[in-house]
Amino acid sequence: MILNKSEAVQVEWLIKQIQEVDQMIDMHRSGGSDFMANQYASRRLQYFKELIILLTNSKFNASGQETFPLVQRLIRENYPSKKSRINKHRDHNSFDYIRSFYDKVSVKMLSSKGVDKKSLASIKKDSAAKFAKAK
Repeated sequence: MILNKSEAVQVEWLIKQIQEVDQMIDMHRSGGSDFMANQYASRRLQYFKELIILLTNSKFNASGQETFPLVQRLIRENYPSKKSRINKHRDHNSFDYIRSFYDKVSVKMLSSKGVDKKSLASIKKDSAAKFAKAK
């Protein structure tokens, strides 16, 4: 993880990595290659841990309550209890909630500095592209 990049961009990158790895896991499981699927599952777990750590240590988690619901939902959706049905298609609703959280925080922070929403979208897009190249 590159620490000097914005937190929101790091979160977005990790979410995309998890989604890409999910596709590889599904492809290898449907193709009968459990060995490769397990290798990708291990990589997915690493990305997942990084995402949880990033959310837990978020600079936006001032009282400890802001990102806890996101982490809780993320774990519940991706690693359900044995009683719950596992969603094989992984809708990733928790990822949408995380993105929404960072969008709201970014808008609030930048609007307090006088940045308009159109500029914010441009900044976010540029940051994501730079972060992807740095990885």
